[in-house]
Amino acid sequence: MEIEKGRIIEAIERAKEWVFSIQKENGSFHGDFIWHDGEAIRALISIYRRTKEKDLIERAKKCGDFILSLQYLDEKSPLFGAYETPAYTSKKQIAPSDIFESLSGIIELYEETKERKYIESAKLAGDWIIKNLYSPGVIGQVLDIEKWEHLNPLPIHDDASFLMLYRQTSEEKYLNTFFDQIKYIVENQDLNGNWYSSHYFYKEIKPLSGRGLYWFGYPLIEAYKFFKYKWLIPPAVRVLDKILKSQLYDGSIISGIKTDGTYDGKSEGIDGTATGMCLIILIDGYLLFEDERYLNGAKKCLNFIIENQLSDGQFYHSKLFKNNKWEIFQRDISTFFGIIALEKFLKELSI
Repeated sequence: MEIEKGRIIEAIERAKEWVFSIQKENGSFHGDFIWHDGEAIRALISIYRRTKEKDLIERAKKCGDFILSLQYLDEKSPLFGAYETPAYTSKKQIAPSDIFESLSGIIELYEETKERKYIESAKLAGDWIIKNLYSPGVIGQVLDIEKWEHLNPLPIHDDASFLMLYRQTSEEKYLNTFFDQIKYIVENQDLNGNWYSSHYFYKEIKPLSGRGLYWFGYPLIEAYKFFKYKWLIPPAVRVLDKILKSQLYDGSIISGIKTDGTYDGKSEGIDGTATGMCLIILIDGYLLFEDERYLNGAKKCLNFIIENQLSDGQFYHSKLFKNNKWEIFQRDISTFFGIIALEKFLKELSI
């Protein structure tokens, strides 16, 4: 199961070329779901930090400038500071989740370039989120901008963007928001490491798995690394152990499951995107707690990602059963998170 460093680098290089191939003239990689664009920026920067390839940072900046172009700058508007979320515009909605999930890419752009426009834009967007919270640490996944109604309120679930904002600005409001986010996440985790959510599309309560474990688990682990509070260890360990329970024999992470333990959906039941996301968390789990189970889980995730890379360089997402046959179902986000995860493995665990 051991994978040589050179093979990891080769897989990243192939994935990078695919990412390059999908960048649009306006700089975006997705364009409708801007959080995908934020993660694309993070993927390019993660490679750049190792290779110093100038084209990577230039492409990341072009994508960042696309996101900045979507920012509402009319100070009289209730949307002042928010980014337009194009996938929801025609529905007269805005998606706070798209906004806070894209912030990490914008903040990382500032970290690398020191261009003030990126951190100032991220601050405006962060301030809009804070101003429009549903309750401390919680906001609607989507906001109806005609009724100003929160749809599907959830805790902020992201790459610890408000902690990142605090680190770059030292402004306490961002740290306070991050703490409220973590407090809510901890208080709503059960003893088996589950969080339960009703999705506004389906009005159905089910435990989070796969990607949801990352969105709640990643900021939780970042909180422990920052605050060092001992009371954060049990919930962090619970989410790490939940990931291991969600891992199949081939290293992949399962997709959504119902409260009775059965799978719900039309896909094959695994999630390549979640596999990359959970690899990131398992690496941190091993480094923090020196538990070999997390290292072995991380290696299994890594093996699945590399062994199932597609011929065009994409990292595998899943399959859907359509037209009486299984068809590959790809999402660009599986490649973005795959790159981030593989670069983290190279940096933290590769000899």
